[in-house]
Amino acid sequence: MYNFGCLPLQLGQSGRSVQMAPTLDHQAHAMVSLLDRYNWTSFSIVTSQVTGASEFVASLEALEARSKDIKLNMEGQSRKKSLEILSVVHISDLNNVREDLEELRGTDTRIFLLHCSSKDAYNIMEVATEVGLTGKEYQWILTQSSIPMGKFARKSFPVGMLGINFDYGEETMKAFVRHGMTIWLSTLNDLAKQPKLFANKTIPPNFTCDSDQNHYWQDGEVIHKQMLDVVIPDEPGIRFNQNGTLQRTELNIINLQWNDEKKFRIRWREVGQWKLQGLTMQDITWPGGSSVPPIGRPKRGFLRVATLNELPYVIYRPLEADGTCGEKTLPCWIYPRHKDSKKPISNVTQPRCCVGLSMDLLKIFSEELNFDFHIKEVEDGKWGGKDGQRWNGLVQILLSGEADIVMTSFKINPERAGAIRFSVPYLETGIKIIVALRDGAISPTAFL
Repeated sequence: MYNFGCLPLQLGQSGRSVQMAPTLDHQAHAMVSLLDRYNWTSFSIVTSQVTGASEFVASLEALEARSKDIKLNMEGQSRKKSLEILSVVHISDLNNVREDLEELRGTDTRIFLLHCSSKDAYNIMEVATEVGLTGKEYQWILTQSSIPMGKFARKSFPVGMLGINFDYGEETMKAFVRHGMTIWLSTLNDLAKQPKLFANKTIPPNFTCDSDQNHYWQDGEVIHKQMLDVVIPDEPGIRFNQNGTLQRTELNIINLQWNDEKKFRIRWREVGQWKLQGLTMQDITWPGGSSVPPIGRPKRGFLRVATLNELPYVIYRPLEADGTCGEKTLPCWIYPRHKDSKKPISNVTQPRCCVGLSMDLLKIFSEELNFDFHIKEVEDGKWGGKDGQRWNGLVQILLSGEADIVMTSFKINPERAGAIRFSVPYLETGIKIIVALRDGAISPTAFL
């Protein structure tokens, strides 16, 4: 069975079907992977009168419950925050879209997971924009069925939206028809070699298409179980769980971006892939043209933090096996560099985990002073010196406004002190926090 709208079957449910398309539960898992990656811990669900709406909600509720079962480390501290569904809005009548979405205004919701038909999506997103539920602070993530066919989108869809997508083109459909026939014929061939399986069984069922009663073919379980065990040579991806869903599946993460610099049309572009083993992402256009992802909760203080590797103050570490950072580390974004010259080999940052004294201090400040942050390595990898009349490195990134603050070990000299301000939280060790000089700015030492 292949359904590009996705059947609602969940991974843990038992159903007498063999589904070769990703399920809504797969899509829910992919969405939660996105939530985890960008630290969006709270969200709302929006659905309309579409197939699988209740199952989609049930899948997300199950994932929310699972996230609350957090393993504790040796010190009894949780590794990460659990997920929280803030609200579930089911739009049963498109004439009431505005009324239903108005309920979300003024709430803490900043992340929306939408499952509806592509036709309903136009109406819902148009009204969401009108009532102020789109923009830099808001992120919408759509299921496959919510995304209209075609690479271009209407302007009622805000730039920066994310969607879960998989291939359902003509060649893919033909391939799955072939696979389906192979599975069916292989099943019949295997069953023919095992006549004992049919002892006291009604094969085929004595039903007709003209019957006005609902019939259940109990003995069909024999055929279903055999179908689940079929292996197609040269197609390792076609393996089934006992509930008839694929053991291995891959989904695409797509992002609504401007088609070109003229910004006349918007189109969907693939920016990542999801598998059961994890998520990989590339550069994303964020809502409102922002350079960083929405924080996923009501806005509070936000700082763009620049850093540079310097033991033991800032140490780069790889992500954990699940693609996240542990309790003692902070997500940060660094540039891939040549091993010898340390020059960047790409202008695309890669996710890492930062740890060290400066990171510990930043985390404490964030909690005490109620602000969020985004940590990014300075691209040229330099501390800050003058090249003629122009600064480079960490000093330049502050002066240009690309960063609000620098967290790392940083040496003071007269030239730097004339361009930026230093605070000294660790008098003995010489750790520094620096900010750009701006008239009227509150002294960075005011909170120390």
